[in-house]
Amino acid sequence: MRVLKGIFAKFLFLLIIVGVLYFLKSNVGGINNITGLTVFNNDNQDNASGENVNETVDKLVYENISLPNVYFCPRYNCSGVMVDLINSADESVHCALFDLDLYEIIGALDIKYNNGIDVKIVVDNDNYKEIKKSYGKELGLGMSENNGNNEENKNNENKTNENKIDGFIKQDNSNQLSHNKFCVVDGKIVATGSFNPTFNDNNKNNNNLAVITSAYLSENYEDEFDELWNGYFGKGKKEKQNKVKYPKLISAEPNLSVENYFCPEDNCEEHVLDVLNQANKSIRFMLFSFTSDAIGDLLTEKQSQGIKIIGVVEKKQNTNKYSEYFKLTDAGIDIEYDANPYNLHHKVFIIDDEIVITGSYNPTNAGDNKNDENIIILHNKQVAEKFIEEFLVVSGDVS
Repeated sequence: MRVLKGIFAKFLFLLIIVGVLYFLKSNVGGINNITGLTVFNNDNQDNASGENVNETVDKLVYENISLPNVYFCPRYNCSGVMVDLINSADESVHCALFDLDLYEIIGALDIKYNNGIDVKIVVDNDNYKEIKKSYGKELGLGMSENNGNNEENKNNENKTNENKIDGFIKQDNSNQLSHNKFCVVDGKIVATGSFNPTFNDNNKNNNNLAVITSAYLSENYEDEFDELWNGYFGKGKKEKQNKVKYPKLISAEPNLSVENYFCPEDNCEEHVLDVLNQANKSIRFMLFSFTSDAIGDLLTEKQSQGIKIIGVVEKKQNTNKYSEYFKLTDAGIDIEYDANPYNLHHKVFIIDDEIVITGSYNPTNAGDNKNDENIIILHNKQVAEKFIEEFLVVSGDVS
């Protein structure tokens, strides 16, 4: 009898083990079936070093990512956030910026560069000369105190400093815009959004800045930065077909998933449409420029299905015949011009109060097919709530 009990106990134990293994396998398989992606655990560092970008595009990455810190200028001092981030760098600061004129950020970059930190910045060629002047003046302020106020000395110092900037700042070589606004610090922290580190974007225009600590997301942005630093811009990148390496990241705790794409090579509009098409309840948007017929048509279709659509756009950019403003208004969609006498500079969609799309990408033909841009899609209710609060502010519902 004891023998039979022992055999039964072993059989029951094996049955439990098999059941647990089956459950784990079926759950992982369920994720694969939903996303169509391969599960890719960040504990496997060998897989993370794949060199061929095209071979890694279809992988879903698991990584423990803290919720992004999100800031809204001018309600919050975004410049101070960037300065603190730069000051924290121990190894590298790599930024792709459309524009830059904040002296405190220029000064922080210069200090890190002089201390041997790997500082590299790519800017749009339309703004490069002014950035050089700002850099020269910023560094010249301290030097002039030691050398007197002689105007000739000041001019010579400024020119010397302007030439120094060529050591770590490059301009794009394309006819389109190098329109990104991102920095990667120490290969592990990404700052991105609509915020240009300029006086107007920090103090006058409505903007957002998201800061995320993630090795995989940082690798995406570092890959993109390397392309820009090495002279591949706009359509030249699209022809290379260097897709984003890790487009989808999952973090179980907190409950966060992140998508990341770069224009024009990743077809940002297509991914925005995919997410908007998932809306079951509502779509909010805050947009600087909006001329995408495809996105405008989808919003109109969603409105006809009973989905609540509400938006705020920058008036100065959306009074011409190409703007989607008039199409949406005619369809009965609640869309209004912003009340800021300066600029509403956001590029934001909020879907079902749970998903946020942000970055540098305006839903326009140039934003999708010509300019260098990035988008980040954050699937998390807490993050969405912060953007909803900003939406209420810019729409005038909250002071």
